[in-house]
Amino acid sequence: MAAYLKQLPPQRGVVEITKNSASAKPDSLQTFAGEPEGRRIYEGACMGCHGSGGPATAYAGNLQGHPSVNDTSSLNATWVTLHGVDYWTAEGHVYMPSFAGAYSDAEIASVVRYVEAAFGPGGAKVNGKAVEKARK
Repeated sequence: MAAYLKQLPPQRGVVEITKNSASAKPDSLQTFAGEPEGRRIYEGACMGCHGSGGPATAYAGNLQGHPSVNDTSSLNATWVTLHGVDYWTAEGHVYMPSFAGAYSDAEIASVVRYVEAAFGPGGAKVNGKAVEKARK
């Protein structure tokens, strides 16, 4: 993971994460007061690749309007966060590292809820028990 992170360019400037799904206008940061842990994790582990609400960097997919983020069952978003992805498509290489070893079940649930609130419709109810089950 450290080697992967070292290859990314540094992110500079003020971080402002806003809700901006495909069908909604941006809201203020106050919208996410209910998920401060998820936001902290996103800012530290996800934002370098997925961006802060606008288009993603060249290294990762855009979360806005992504089917995994819009799925309020949270199954795919949870699985991908835990296990990562590594495959090729016609558009190129898709890669995201696994975060299963870095975060607890409760922390994974918190960041998934945050991402779905920030970039999708919100309302995700994933919790630590669901993440524990997805680890298997």
